Amino acid sequence: MHAARQHLRPQPGAVVLDLYCGFGASLREWTDAGSAALGVELSGEATELAALNAPRATVLRGNCAQRLPQVRSWWRERGGVGVAYVNPPRSGLELR
Repeated sequence: MHAARQHLRPQPGAVVLDLYCGFGASLREWTDAGSAALGVELSGEATELAALNAPRATVLRGNCAQRLPQVRSWWRERGGVGVAYVNPPRSGLELR
């Protein structure tokens, strides 16, 4: 996580898309640094935990392909410098 934070440099005004956000540890990193953050997670239990662990972040439940319309809308509304953090499970990213 330390390396990701150094590379992405979250800060106020930045926008971070966190795919496979899990229980929200990485989301909290981004929001604690002042960035707007959106997490996408498939697991219902993990999504609930992410909302508790990173209350300033927006969390969507579903796979990335399903949530793409909401991600695009959220990203456009915020503008600014945007980065993506992707830490997929073994199954990897959905391909279409």
